[in-house]
Amino acid sequence: MDISKEARSEELKEFVRETLVRWHGKIARDIHLLPCPIPPRQIGYQELNRNPNKTKFGVYILNPETICLDWRSIAEEKIKVFELKEMLSRSFAEVAEYAIAKYGATHHLPGIEYMCHTARNPGDISALLKDGNYYFLFGSIIYDSTGVARVPCMHWRRRYLHIGDGEWCRCAGRIDRKWESNDRVLMAEK
Repeated sequence: MDISKEARSEELKEFVRETLVRWHGKIARDIHLLPCPIPPRQIGYQELNRNPNKTKFGVYILNPETICLDWRSIAEEKIKVFELKEMLSRSFAEVAEYAIAKYGATHHLPGIEYMCHTARNPGDISALLKDGNYYFLFGSIIYDSTGVARVPCMHWRRRYLHIGDGEWCRCAGRIDRKWESNDRVLMAEK
């Protein structure tokens, strides 16, 4: 069952604000949030950080294909992770464009809505994602307080030496950051 756009929009707005406050403190409490639904093929990742502008703080891009998906109804085996070793040392912008070209016809690129789902439903996090790697969600972009475009990311940080004992962390990588060996693209089969 998919979720209504109105209900999801309000949930995501609250989640984005909460996330920005975690990252930037109280300056993020009262900013105007502006969701922009743009399909990943139309984002133009290479252009995102050409002119960082502080007025973009609070703007976030959502993938209209995935914004209303009910992630609980998607079988765990449909969530796919791609390492993309061939993209090591390339910019995130290049990785995004490569992933879209290679997998976009057969896979959804989730964004902040998937991060929201896992934060609100930690029991739904697959054990496969609790390996210490960073899972980037190229279906969204969030602009930080300096106006820099960032790709939302999830990371399981272990608290103790026991496997699986830890916490799900929200982070984001600059779109001009280089792809590293512990970075992954998270997608969902269509």
